[in-house]
Amino acid sequence: MRKRNIYIVLTIICILSLILIDNLPTAPSSAFKKTGSIFPEKIPAAFGFKNPILIFASLLYAFIFFAGLINLGLFFIRKIKGYPITTLKYPKKELPLNQDNSAELIFSISFLTLLTYLLPGPLLSFSGLNPIYIILGANYLFQIGTILIIFNYLKPNFFDFRLKKKELGFLLETYTALTPILVASIFINLFLLKSLGIEPPPSPLIKLIPLINTKTALFLFASQVIFIAPFAEELIFRGIFYKLLRKKYSFFISAAVISLFFAFLHRSPSGIIGLFAISFTLCYVYETTQKIGTAFVFHALHNAVTLLFFLGTKL
Repeated sequence: MRKRNIYIVLTIICILSLILIDNLPTAPSSAFKKTGSIFPEKIPAAFGFKNPILIFASLLYAFIFFAGLINLGLFFIRKIKGYPITTLKYPKKELPLNQDNSAELIFSISFLTLLTYLLPGPLLSFSGLNPIYIILGANYLFQIGTILIIFNYLKPNFFDFRLKKKELGFLLETYTALTPILVASIFINLFLLKSLGIEPPPSPLIKLIPLINTKTALFLFASQVIFIAPFAEELIFRGIFYKLLRKKYSFFISAAVISLFFAFLHRSPSGIIGLFAISFTLCYVYETTQKIGTAFVFHALHNAVTLLFFLGTKL
């Protein structure tokens, strides 16, 4: 059996193991539900416009939203008139990995995912440690471990983290233009779930907010959400998976497949359409600039604005 086929089989085993473990009564997600009992009592009281952080977040989002309506309109006008949406267009960079190395890299990421997914369950069930540190620790282990694994196969300069002013302007225009679409996606998503009679559970991010009860936990949580997670996710989804698909398929097929994968892995039924839209736009940003740096800044900016809202309900 070829080396590539062995790694493909091992990757499938890891994925099936994750699915099986997630549906067991003792799964980490089940253990995490023990922390969910504090969720209903603490969040609603924080809503209301007496909190200065929430006021600032709301005004900021309103500004982004209306700027987005303008930019979205300009994008449509350019498209209708036959003008390019952006003048940025860089040569496509091929992923410098052969099939064996690609399969080995994907297996390594899958195996690390399985290991870090198994870690929180026993600790949440049997240790007296603060749940937020256990969950954040497992997330940090996965994200930093994934970054190191990827950099072991590909040099950091391949991804290109340097940003020029015109690239920064392009991603800011694109981010604001996405915002009205995200707002619309929330209502569409909720309408579809209600029509299907599905009561969506709170997103993992919302479930973690009530557990943050120290400055250290807040710092670790914010650092992860704004910097570490976007960095690791962009390397995985755009830098590796998207690039692998893009070798054989068009932009739309590659972006759609990756975005479906991205949306489902975030395990947030109430935001699945928005997650798809975010991922598809990130693929577009990366396709246009051929730089992970632009996708990372876009992702980090979105997470920072979203986190500001959630923290406004907590602090």
